[in-house]
Amino acid sequence: MALTKLTKHIVHGATIVQVRFKDFGDFDGSNSGAEQEWGNMTITPQYADSTTDAMFSGVINTEFHQDSPEATIYLDVDGTNEYTVANVSGESNNSFSFEQYGNQGGESVSMIHRMRFGDTNQHTVTVQVSKNNNSGNLRLYDGFLMLKEIAGGVLGANATGTFIGT
Repeated sequence: MALTKLTKHIVHGATIVQVRFKDFGDFDGSNSGAEQEWGNMTITPQYADSTTDAMFSGVINTEFHQDSPEATIYLDVDGTNEYTVANVSGESNNSFSFEQYGNQGGESVSMIHRMRFGDTNQHTVTVQVSKNNNSGNLRLYDGFLMLKEIAGGVLGANATGTFIGT
């Protein structure tokens, strides 16, 4: 068998460093306008120049069909609101409306958010929800949060904008 000479090549691309996920329990929320925590998860980046993707999906509904199910869902990172979907059942939103068992109006909702922390400290990602009016209670179920750390090469630059891999 003939030997083949190997040469050094620079590879640009993404390497998944870690993936964490959590299934949130079902939750009955109150009808107040206050933000209520559905669930949270922590992640500690392994590299300061990595990117963290947060992906959440869940279902929000109200107890009775005649209730107004408008709600707002928040993705908070270390206590700061990073991503919001307002009026989940209102006009021109990115959710999907359905009726289940003939008496529960519901909305599926998904959020995808990319962050670059710039450090290797532990960070807490929290999903919160609030009712936009005072009629009826919120019911939250099938919540699922996934956090994925991707090595810095995925975007081609580190936190200071310097190109990686050359």
